[in-house]
Amino acid sequence: MGHEFSGQVVEVGEGVTKFKAGDRVTVEPIYACGHCEACKAGFYNLCSTMGFLGLAGGGGGFSEYVAADEVMVHKIPDNVSYEQGALVEPSAVALHAVRQSKLKVGDKAVVFGAGPIGLLVIEALKASGASEIYAVELSPERKQKATELGAIVIDPKEYDVVEELHKRTNGGVDVAFEVTGVPPVFTQALNSTRIGGELMIVSIFEKKRLSILTMSL
Repeated sequence: MGHEFSGQVVEVGEGVTKFKAGDRVTVEPIYACGHCEACKAGFYNLCSTMGFLGLAGGGGGFSEYVAADEVMVHKIPDNVSYEQGALVEPSAVALHAVRQSKLKVGDKAVVFGAGPIGLLVIEALKASGASEIYAVELSPERKQKATELGAIVIDPKEYDVVEELHKRTNGGVDVAFEVTGVPPVFTQALNSTRIGGELMIVSIFEKKRLSILTMSL
């Protein structure tokens, strides 16, 4: 287990030229076949047999040693700690989600779920110029951290989340980010947006299929 990690190179394989023993690195933990249509088009993240190093075998970050393909390894600067290096992959997920959205400077956003990825989405939203960032979360520890990062926390035990967000934003947020993977939360996130707003699905829904109705407004 463990697909978000950094470490030090101890040995390189035959033909490896970009790295040497002692290099401080982080790993892009995607397994891709390299032969399917997605891979041949350059979209290895959409590989038909994609897996994650540490989740689909290969050792992972909880192993003493792990092997990775040269192309999936990236050096980290000397001023970046190993702990920070381990956050490169989840940070990339969060930043990509915000960059893929239509968020503009001054827009209002909500993040459903303030786990590690959700908190990083909040950071990315701050850096992107969101004027108001809401976080919907139950955990006291995660609520505290979201508040420290500048989010306005809404506890779903205390409020009707959709109604509260519409009230505070005068009609709904510009962009909602679903980062829980919980089907009922998906519906809340969808309904929290204003007319013409956008929902970004950052999470992976594993336990139950979503039934999505596409509507023209």
